[in-house]
Amino acid sequence: KVRYDASRGLWTNDAPRATRLTASSFNALAFADGVRRGKYGGEAVPRLNVSCWNLLVKACCYDGAVWRALNMLRVEMPAEGVAPDRYTYNTILSALSRTGDTARSNKLLVEMTNNDVPVDKFTVEALALCHLNANDPAGAATTVQDLFNQHTALPPYPVHLRVLTAALAAGDVHEARRHAHFVRHQLGDWVPSKYVAPSVRKLVYLTRRNPELSEGALRKLFRAHGEELDGVSGGVAARDAGT
Repeated sequence: KVRYDASRGLWTNDAPRATRLTASSFNALAFADGVRRGKYGGEAVPRLNVSCWNLLVKACCYDGAVWRALNMLRVEMPAEGVAPDRYTYNTILSALSRTGDTARSNKLLVEMTNNDVPVDKFTVEALALCHLNANDPAGAATTVQDLFNQHTALPPYPVHLRVLTAALAAGDVHEARRHAHFVRHQLGDWVPSKYVAPSVRKLVYLTRRNPELSEGALRKLFRAHGEELDGVSGGVAARDAGT
């Protein structure tokens, strides 16, 4: 349903329920077009750089017009020879996560990795929250664990608490225990290779040493929901001594 309206000089979406751009986003796009044409007294700038595109993507996502941001990502930026970066993808993934659109989010993740754009903590956070907003705590737990195993990317620690709380609240104790095992055992026993970035090493260290994710804190969380943790633990202290 997305098409370029030559008579009006703008992209439009003919779908009945498509979100319309507000004045703020429309003005941002109009300003960018004016910069291209040298409307404001300077030289014409035929091509915007990736930072400018990212600002426009962000404006559209904040408007709820994700279709417009996706069109920039897939059509307009490639047409100008601009490669999207992780900020471009993460901004759109964050917008999709608010509506729990897991199908589009997973498809976008595939595009991201196929284009060799690195997955980072904000990517994992957006995808996990997308599953949680879709009332799918099992999907959120699997996403966090798979992306760590495949890309050595970990979300900020509050995401783990949200996954655990959502699984317990939904009565999915198996998934809650599985994710607790990941946090306490897999991360506790994880030994980084020499190729792992220092920022990732630090995030793993801070996650497994976080008091809210300690075994005692997790036991209290499980008991608050009438369940037991069942002895999930890991070699955190021993591993962190050599981190």
